Amino acid sequence: MMKTIRVLLLVLCGCTAISCAKNDNGGDPTDLLAGTRWQAVRIDENPVSNPPGEFRYASDHDFHTKHQYYPWQDCQLDDTFAFKNGKIAVDDNGSPCSYGIDQEFELASQPYVYDEVAKKLTVGAGEDSVTFDVYEINKSRLKIGLTVATAGGFKYIVFLFRKS
Repeated sequence: MMKTIRVLLLVLCGCTAISCAKNDNGGDPTDLLAGTRWQAVRIDENPVSNPPGEFRYASDHDFHTKHQYYPWQDCQLDDTFAFKNGKIAVDDNGSPCSYGIDQEFELASQPYVYDEVAKKLTVGAGEDSVTFDVYEINKSRLKIGLTVATAGGFKYIVFLFRKS
């Protein structure tokens, strides 16, 4: 009888230890980005999740007037965007670009805040921050965007990522 109680206590202690294991995704468990890594892509696999309007892949003649996908350079397609412990780290993986994306993201680690209810992702802090709309986030895709003022009103610029 005593042996059975000891075995039960050991099993209960083991279950308790397992259920209290540290969340290792790098942050808030409600943050869908925490502990994830993404890479830039050029093809939109789900255009239905875009904001309203016609989207085009960027070209010089319509850059300032049409909604568009961000024109990733070849050297940016291997960059890694890692979200961990409330920070986003962008790694160029040894292939720096002559014209970078540092207006929106810096290669250095920066804070981020993801508001799931408002579907907003803020990268950076204070006056050096950028707030993106989150159009789609799931286990394989991340789609974020900016609304930019133009001479004719505004346009959307959408950044496409796949989980790496």
